[in-house]
Amino acid sequence: MKIALTLSRDQAEVLARATFIGQPLFNNREQRVLYSIMREVTLKATRFYMGFTTQKQRRFWLKLYEADMLEKFLGYILTMECYGQYERQTLLQITYDINEQLA
Repeated sequence: MKIALTLSRDQAEVLARATFIGQPLFNNREQRVLYSIMREVTLKATRFYMGFTTQKQRRFWLKLYEADMLEKFLGYILTMECYGQYERQTLLQITYDINEQLA
């Protein structure tokens, strides 16, 4: 099963920037697995953003485990980093949309 998010180009840019992971530190196997899943989501979000041409909105498809990981990651980074009002609202809306479809 998959989850679809309808995003504009600006929202896709916010998502691509927010999901970028710099230098990860691994303490155990679980963290390596979570990083691997998040790296897949990051690549998918970046390709999605780069794929915009003239459309105003496109559908971004995520598998259930990717959506769950993205929701957890966005919840974590929203508490750790400072974002502008638009970026924060966009990330909260994406999290809400994922929660709504997972429930």
